[in-house]
Amino acid sequence: MIGHGWCHECGPPRTLRHRLHSLILSNRAAEHLSLTDSSIAQLMHRCQNWFLEVGLGSCDVYIPPAWALGAVERDTLATTPFRYIETLRGLHDLQTDRRQHLPVAGFEADRWWRAIATRLSNQVNAWLAIRRQIPLRIAIHPYDWQYPLADQLEALLGRVDCYKTYPQSPGSHG
Repeated sequence: MIGHGWCHECGPPRTLRHRLHSLILSNRAAEHLSLTDSSIAQLMHRCQNWFLEVGLGSCDVYIPPAWALGAVERDTLATTPFRYIETLRGLHDLQTDRRQHLPVAGFEADRWWRAIATRLSNQVNAWLAIRRQIPLRIAIHPYDWQYPLADQLEALLGRVDCYKTYPQSPGSHG
């Protein structure tokens, strides 16, 4: 199980980075980018508590919506109940403070300009994974088969011959 944000909606972008992220990638789903350090930690705790309250147990991995963690300090992250944080760059082990760069392919592109940017990014990241002989993270959302990148998603899934969970990934622990 993986924690993944709370509401997938954010307030109006306040920074240039947030505006660009919303325009190109997230369509204002990157809720962390409009939150403060303490608000991000509270959201992460609320996410973990939900899993516990419904009897699913705790999660080790947290993925902020649109892989955008926001302005949160390392010390604050250490207080959260998660061991791993996944971002666009890869996986961060909070216990060891070790970061593993892992390319990612995503398909939640609802507009033509996001589809163009995401398709290109996916191609580059798939090439990087092959070139560096490291896993490619494949992020699938429920409506991806209805979006413009469904053909790329199908083609990529057709090429998968094995998968790894985070404890099996190179460089991860646990």
